[in-house]
Amino acid sequence: MSAFLYYLPIPDGKVREFAETWPSLRCHVETRGTDRGPDEAQGTCFCVPGRKTRLGYYPDKQRWRKFKVSDRSEPSDLWLGVETAAPPSPEDLLRERPYQGTPVKLKDGREWIVPLARALPQSLGLDEDGELKLTPEPRFLWVDELVEQIWKAIAQRDEDGTVSLTIADEWKQANDVLALNYHVGPEEASVLGLLDTQNVSDVLTALIDWENVRKTLRDAVEADQKKSRSETPDSSSTASGETAAPPATSPPSPTSNSTQEASE
Repeated sequence: MSAFLYYLPIPDGKVREFAETWPSLRCHVETRGTDRGPDEAQGTCFCVPGRKTRLGYYPDKQRWRKFKVSDRSEPSDLWLGVETAAPPSPEDLLRERPYQGTPVKLKDGREWIVPLARALPQSLGLDEDGELKLTPEPRFLWVDELVEQIWKAIAQRDEDGTVSLTIADEWKQANDVLALNYHVGPEEASVLGLLDTQNVSDVLTALIDWENVRKTLRDAVEADQKKSRSETPDSSSTASGETAAPPATSPPSPTSNSTQEASE
């Protein structure tokens, strides 16, 4: 299994602290000090443990890219590397306990599992009446807020053809959603070239299981229309005796052109 390689121009101890809070990691990491990193200075290479990636700086077999860590005072630069002959795949980057979800093909041509918001874990406990109660876990409250945003964007588009999410919002949120199941974030997605102006919306609508919801709505509308026609058979004919065309039943797609302006 391959993996992303990371490099920081800092000692091993600080690297471990960094990895515990870095969104795409948030785990224990394997580390190895090096006298020469991609910045031509001393530092530490590290990666997710349990992979067969050669840990260290080997420029003839790897490609590296530098990113600014804008929300931290130290370090200011983070280097990401991959093995040139074997960049990491979705299977390589899958977290230890992924969540149930829907496969979405991204720009690399591979399918990535986008978790279903409704399938994320909830806390179990008794309420004051002794009844079992499910409570959203604090770590997933941002997902609930995102789901509400997505539904509002869909409703707004249905009404006037516009959406409330900008492409920058969609980009950030799609990366956050992918990070639930994979060791990826904006930097890793950039190195692999995963997202574009169309599939960011695909990721977000997969979070709310939009395709199945849309099918259920369409089937319900068609069932109601069929029932109505069977109860009033004469209403299906026009004055000239011709059969009237049934009204359109499919709700407009929230993904159609939504990401070019903005968009679980």
